[in-house]
Amino acid sequence: MTNEPRDIARQAADDGARQAENAESPGAGDARVLAFDAVPAVSPDDATLDGRIAAAIPGPYAAVDSGRTILRFNAALAELFPSAAEGASITDVIAHPELASVIERARSGKNGANWIEFEPAMCGGAEDDDDDRIFRLTGTPLADPGDDGAADAVLLSFEDVTNRLMSQERLMEHNRLISVGEMAAGVAHELNNPLTAVLGFSQLVLREEMDDLLRRDIEAIATEAKRAGRIVDNLLSFTRRYQHAMGPFNAVDSVRKVLELREYECRVNNVETVTYMDETVPLTMADGHLIEQVFLNLLNNAIQALAEKQGRGTITVGVAAVRDHIRVSFADDGPGIPQKVLAKVFDPFFTTKPPGKGTGLGLSICKRIIEQHHGRLSVQSRPGKGASFIVELPIVAVEEDPVQEDAAVSQRSLYTMLHVLVVDDEVAVGELVKRTLEEAGHQVDVARDGAEALRMIHLDDFDAVLLDMKMPGLGGPEVFNCIKGLRPEIAARVLFMTGDVASSDTKEFIESTDSVLLSKPFNLDDLRKHIEPFVRSKIARMEQNHGGRGVAP
Repeated sequence: MTNEPRDIARQAADDGARQAENAESPGAGDARVLAFDAVPAVSPDDATLDGRIAAAIPGPYAAVDSGRTILRFNAALAELFPSAAEGASITDVIAHPELASVIERARSGKNGANWIEFEPAMCGGAEDDDDDRIFRLTGTPLADPGDDGAADAVLLSFEDVTNRLMSQERLMEHNRLISVGEMAAGVAHELNNPLTAVLGFSQLVLREEMDDLLRRDIEAIATEAKRAGRIVDNLLSFTRRYQHAMGPFNAVDSVRKVLELREYECRVNNVETVTYMDETVPLTMADGHLIEQVFLNLLNNAIQALAEKQGRGTITVGVAAVRDHIRVSFADDGPGIPQKVLAKVFDPFFTTKPPGKGTGLGLSICKRIIEQHHGRLSVQSRPGKGASFIVELPIVAVEEDPVQEDAAVSQRSLYTMLHVLVVDDEVAVGELVKRTLEEAGHQVDVARDGAEALRMIHLDDFDAVLLDMKMPGLGGPEVFNCIKGLRPEIAARVLFMTGDVASSDTKEFIESTDSVLLSKPFNLDDLRKHIEPFVRSKIARMEQNHGGRGVAP
């Protein structure tokens, strides 16, 4: 049986003998000896466990003493900083103003920021135009404390945090866009109401007799109101929450929408856009929202390339049908893309833009979107000769439902009068709708708020209720729910109106009611088109009441 106290004593004596032997050897007490014992060697011939562990560590690292002299480093660090050498000062190798404080803080064991983030190429690292990685350098104390109570050596480890930072930047950008989108929705609602009035009343005035000069002025007002409405709608189409779905897609209309949205950006950056669009390009099946996001991203990249590199230029945009696919191209006459960058433009997180200018995710996501549509996104470029991004989408047959209308019903609708209730807190919009529908022969009442509308519905019958979604007090959803309880037959005759076309809550509510939406700003033709179904519905009710024998106009 072993004597445990005796074994422990013998072990302690052996340890003491070894320490005494070390004390008599050259360099005893030198911080470098302590650091060498604490930090694995990196020689390829080192077959010890420590050597194998050091060789297996993929990230760069270096050990430095209290004087910031490099004691050990691995091949990964040498690749990152070719000037690294044992005996050299780490602050000479890595020219970062905060490196010395990181080392001292690590030596003293103080809590706090014992790390810095930097680009090696900006601090004396290897010069490589393609290497824009960001590293986090962390200091960790090593070995025994010296006379000043601080560690005699510090291990500096390097972690590539590029992808993590890019992901964080993308998340922040995403959150910012959500906030901007929510704010834009509110602004759009406020703009769309007066735009509806400006557009509608200008169209009413154009029906009157007037001299040619005044007519041109009023037509200009109507045209600019339409243009403002399109700008708001195009902007919101890229900020609203969207339920992705495939549907008939018109590539020519989509490209025009994107060009209108960036028209101002092109103008202020001295960028001219030249278009060639084949109007006979057929429809195809696609997620229009996603494809327009791709077009917008490609156009933005071209504008930025011209604005930042040469301050002016031309972007040529083309849409054409080529055999069994639709080809959309965005070509600029800018500086082009270097060959070593060209192979990486579709890689996730790759970007040539400085921090804050982009995450490098745009083109990789664009490529994936097009490939999900069984299409192809490619790029062609030569330095100094501009760049061309080409989208190819397969042509998928679109089945359109034929619209068949009974000629007799259509004729009777011209003579069928509706009793309409317009509910809108905007006085100008209410007056516009009232005048337009009364000119068409309908009887129209107007309510300025939800409470007044409910009183009128309780006392009278209506063939159609044009209900604004957002009003002070009782809003559209509250009024509709009350109508369902008070007069359920009238709830099926509600047409919602709103300028808040970006709100997902608005869209979901309207879909839940099976009602139709008239988006502001609308013109007089839009209003008549949306009223026509209520006319046909009244004719159907009248025929049913007469036993299906038909009714005279």
